[in-house]
Amino acid sequence: MIYDFKTNYIITALIDDDPIEEEIAFEEVMIIREHQNPAQSLNITTGRITGIKNLYAVMTFYKDQLNDGNKKEYERALYWISFPFDVNLVDVFGLGEYGTAWIIQYYDGAERAQKGWFQETATFWKYVMPEDRKNFVLKANVGYGLALDIEAIDWPNDIEQQNLYFPSKEKISTIDSELTSTTVNVPEHTCTIERDDRKTKDSHWNVIGVPSYAADAENVVSPDGLNFLYKWNPQDNTLSVSEATTHTFKAMHSYMVQFAGTINWKLKTITPAALAAKAPAKESTLLQLTLTEGGKQLDQTYVELTDEATAAFDMNMDLTKFFNTGHANIYSCIQTVPVAANMLPVQSVQVPLGIQVVKEGSYTIALPASIDAALVTLIDNQTQTHTCLNTSDYTVTLPAGTYENRFFLAVEPQRVVTSNPANKQDTAPTVKFIKDGQLYILHQGVIYDAQGRR
Repeated sequence: MIYDFKTNYIITALIDDDPIEEEIAFEEVMIIREHQNPAQSLNITTGRITGIKNLYAVMTFYKDQLNDGNKKEYERALYWISFPFDVNLVDVFGLGEYGTAWIIQYYDGAERAQKGWFQETATFWKYVMPEDRKNFVLKANVGYGLALDIEAIDWPNDIEQQNLYFPSKEKISTIDSELTSTTVNVPEHTCTIERDDRKTKDSHWNVIGVPSYAADAENVVSPDGLNFLYKWNPQDNTLSVSEATTHTFKAMHSYMVQFAGTINWKLKTITPAALAAKAPAKESTLLQLTLTEGGKQLDQTYVELTDEATAAFDMNMDLTKFFNTGHANIYSCIQTVPVAANMLPVQSVQVPLGIQVVKEGSYTIALPASIDAALVTLIDNQTQTHTCLNTSDYTVTLPAGTYENRFFLAVEPQRVVTSNPANKQDTAPTVKFIKDGQLYILHQGVIYDAQGRR
């Protein structure tokens, strides 16, 4: 039972993260998320919940955490949210007055496509103004921003906790182990501006949610059709690229994508036995390239070799770069377009890299994950250095600035893939690289020095 002192509201609800393995009946059900944490979501395995009269998503806030001066304001006052059901914004209650204590934001991808995101354009995040609240619906599986004015939140009678309740618009009487909706259609926003690569950079931007009551580290949801996404990092107010099929999605959280079309979501509950089992090793052509300073990761970018891609920019496959102002950035380039994710055909390629740093420092470029399917060499044109990233990281001192046409990534697939399995053959390209000032040669997986010694 929850009693909300401020609204004088009592809810007796099921709040249970233990596995639900049988049919149970409960009239009121909640999905609760505290601050930036994962939601305390419903862990339904083989069972289901029936007889539901009211279903709520609840954002819970604690006074001491909202006023924690050790956390930056955007970490305490901004939340990327989503719900697996529609919510009438006018029906949301708790926490204080709308437009004063809290307000909802949405991302206007249609306007971005129409106008283009030029330097003079501050943002395409829009507020739902109080006068528009009555007719505004928070759509299922769409992402929104929840912004708080911490100083405007009233804490009467020494209350230490307050809740914001989002009731489902439609009656949902049963929840089972399936997703609310396994297929989500993401709208198209096609930019028609030809200059400055705007058509590529400003088309199909959306913020999406997860159609699940139970998405967390143990209940993995996987989106077929979506390759890459941006996740918001509340600690430093940045967006970082992530590979979609391995990303740990969270219920009641949202993500930014450059995607239009259909996403087919799958839910797989991970049992303790499955967690204990070691996944079999497999070859991968996905390269995750990181930029670090002093052991701290500043940014990352992806290059993936796949038969489905082309060398040109492929909408819904490649992802244009979102530059985090005031932070370091690493990216690759497709012609003149900076991208955070670059999907290329399975062949030998040389990929131009871009690096942007805001202060002078010693920066390291690395492949943090072991790569078996390709040999990867970083080329520094200024120092004429070739470094095999399969075996070594590359560290370079850079003054503040933007570096393009200096660094390149040479990728040599070890397995040539054709449409006819009988024609598949292994290749063993030879790669020269320098480590500690000495020339080395990597051939057939073996490293030799300049004199041919292993």
